[in-house]
Amino acid sequence: MPQVIYVQFANPEQYPPLEHGSNIFVKNGWQCTFLGRCSELQGQIAFKPLVGRRVVFLPRWTRRLSAKFEFAVYFLWVSIKVMVLKPDLIYLSDALATPIGVLLERLGYPIVYHEHDTPDGRQHGGLRRLRKKLFRRALVSVVPNSRRIASEKLEPADLVVVRNFPSVEEIKTIQPAHHEHLVICYFGTMVPSRLPVSFFDHLAESDQRIDVKLMGYDTIENRGYVETLCRQFEDCENLNFEFLGAFPRMAMLAMASQTDVGLLLFSNLDDVNEGAMAGASNKIGDYLASGLPVLCRSTPEFEELKTRLKGIYTFSDDQEIFTLLETLKKKYASPELRKDLQHQLAQQYNYELEFAPVFRRIVKSVLP
Repeated sequence: MPQVIYVQFANPEQYPPLEHGSNIFVKNGWQCTFLGRCSELQGQIAFKPLVGRRVVFLPRWTRRLSAKFEFAVYFLWVSIKVMVLKPDLIYLSDALATPIGVLLERLGYPIVYHEHDTPDGRQHGGLRRLRKKLFRRALVSVVPNSRRIASEKLEPADLVVVRNFPSVEEIKTIQPAHHEHLVICYFGTMVPSRLPVSFFDHLAESDQRIDVKLMGYDTIENRGYVETLCRQFEDCENLNFEFLGAFPRMAMLAMASQTDVGLLLFSNLDDVNEGAMAGASNKIGDYLASGLPVLCRSTPEFEELKTRLKGIYTFSDDQEIFTLLETLKKKYASPELRKDLQHQLAQQYNYELEFAPVFRRIVKSVLP
């Protein structure tokens, strides 16, 4: 049985594309082992149990080490695991772990390098050089949006764009809830650029009740932001926030299906990642898989995307936000229209179709 080791210097269970990709490996007879770094969300967000896949974390005591020592322990731990297990493929999916990928490639292991988030200019010069080297030497490199690396001279040997759409098995039949007032949802990281106060200021001006359901988690850099946001509007009679926390994907998708509209807001477009979110953001496909229309701030990317995907709606004038939300609630009260949003994913926009070119390259190059 062929074996792949995933290397992620973070909690891999917080990355839906890794779960979807490993599902494909396992269903094709591979054994998958994830070597990850534990986090506060360990156990709250978890992969669906699957025979043939296991997730192994660094011991929790390593979190008390300095960042450099923790990485050194992780580097040694991964190296030992690889030498013991002797996998057929290394699937490295974290820019911080590129030194491990470069070493293992030199030792003869085929490497897939999947970069979810592009590092900013503050990355250490040595890491930048190793990252470029891995792009050049990896069997195949994967990115969710090519604009993220367009300005860099990376010269990848083989680059494939794999957009982060949901798996076919996540597109379930839904029975949307019926409520008189507007219910909107957001899931993901709770940060100011993705939940800007200015957006909710405009909603608060409405004289009708609006419920906002938030699912996800704080980041280290913005710890406590969701509590601050909720407190800021706690005296607003018509705008009600509910922070539900983090939980497994299928439960999250089911809860989202009971709302009216999904929010996809990015205000820091100067950031290399937030400026290139079409295909990279899981939210687009996840909302559509839940039968929800998606409301985005207008950018050239999203204007182009909505010509291909049903259910994408954009706004450029904040004054029109509430009217647009009300229109979407009425339009998508129809279960048939919601199923139509899901159907396009099942037919054309799912992770199985997106990942197929990568898997073909792996099988052709790695298996006898």
